[in-house]
Amino acid sequence: MPLQQVTGNEIAAGSIVADDIADATITAAKLAPGAAISNGQLSVVSSAVGVIPDSAAGRLPYKILGQVQPTGNVLTTIYTVPAATNTMVTTITVCNQSANTVSVNVAANLSGSAVATRNFIVSSYALGAAETLVLEPRISLNVGSILSANITGANASSNVSVNAYGVEII
Repeated sequence: MPLQQVTGNEIAAGSIVADDIADATITAAKLAPGAAISNGQLSVVSSAVGVIPDSAAGRLPYKILGQVQPTGNVLTTIYTVPAATNTMVTTITVCNQSANTVSVNVAANLSGSAVATRNFIVSSYALGAAETLVLEPRISLNVGSILSANITGANASSNVSVNAYGVEII
């Protein structure tokens, strides 16, 4: 018998019988775990984030990695990657809540190394009064790596907050 395409509706209606199918035991669940047949269509739902296990003692898949209000002219750590963990930094926001323009620096460096020019994600960015800078660096950091920020210049003591978001992979 030549191959023919059949739908779930044909099977449900009885117009196709088990003898017409090479393996009548094939079900949507066998084709793809979590799959279902609805209106004759095979549906599979998948989520990349869903494969990262979570537990009461574990870490949430997507989370706030750190929130700081840096001291003016002082490099301030936003986040340090914990032991046995790699981290994907997806978003960094820098919010200037003052009436002054500030100069923003954001850096990522390896554990034990001093911040150098090569580590800057943003360097001397002029962030205007009441403005927010949104960065989507999508960078991967390994164990002990440090994400930090510094507000510099004449208005460095202004009210500025820095937030980092991402995924910790254990």
